[in-house]
Amino acid sequence: MRYSVLIHYDREVQAYSAAVPELDIATQGDTVDEALDRVRSLIVFHLEGLARHTYEIPIEEDPYTIFPVEVDIPLFATSS
Repeated sequence: MRYSVLIHYDREVQAYSAAVPELDIATQGDTVDEALDRVRSLIVFHLEGLARHTYEIPIEEDPYTIFPVEVDIPLFATSS
């Protein structure tokens, strides 16, 4: 099975987070590779748990597409 994984570097914790929107799960790692390894393991663990309890396994029909979007911040939202 194939799932979209979103990777994001979190400066606060100095780690990469890896999220799987279709399964609503996430983990993190010190490197992108570590985050991907961990999320693969988490996906398997999650799907095994669903199957064990006879829940339907979510199938990602279409991969997610990420687009950056720029917006103007209204004056009242900026700090003085």
